[in-house]
Amino acid sequence: MSRNGMKLAESYDNKLLSFPNQQEAEKTLLALKDEFIARILSLSNNASIFKADFTPDSLKHLEKWFFELYENNLFGNIGTSQSEFETCMAIYFGNVAVENKKAKWVVEKYFLDNDKYTIGIRRDEHFSQTLGGYRGLPLRKNNKKRESIFREYKRFYDD
Repeated sequence: MSRNGMKLAESYDNKLLSFPNQQEAEKTLLALKDEFIARILSLSNNASIFKADFTPDSLKHLEKWFFELYENNLFGNIGTSQSEFETCMAIYFGNVAVENKKAKWVVEKYFLDNDKYTIGIRRDEHFSQTLGGYRGLPLRKNNKKRESIFREYKRFYDD
């Protein structure tokens, strides 16, 4: 791993929760996942651009909604922060994959630390994806249509 890659991994490690064992990590992280799903559902109640129906196409509308909030600095107006919203988006993404039977939820040890765990989704024995949040979404290149999350889903989870 490159020096910059290692710095990023260590920075991510510092944000993870510690648990005494796998069972406690699963119990807590899966409950947090449920809270983030409930949160995005609650936030979306008043959204005209996004309906949380857990279809792959809803990811397009979620990202457009994010950019509307981001560009107009409206996260506070709907009762959230940009960081919380980005985490909700990542968990919603995972739930779309799970609801559409393309993946399953997994809780795994983080490779740098024996007592830290991550939550993510696994497509098969060769591919899993950690879901910490969609940080840096406005900086993604080649995203004029603002559908990068949908394209990510199509790339990894569409047959």
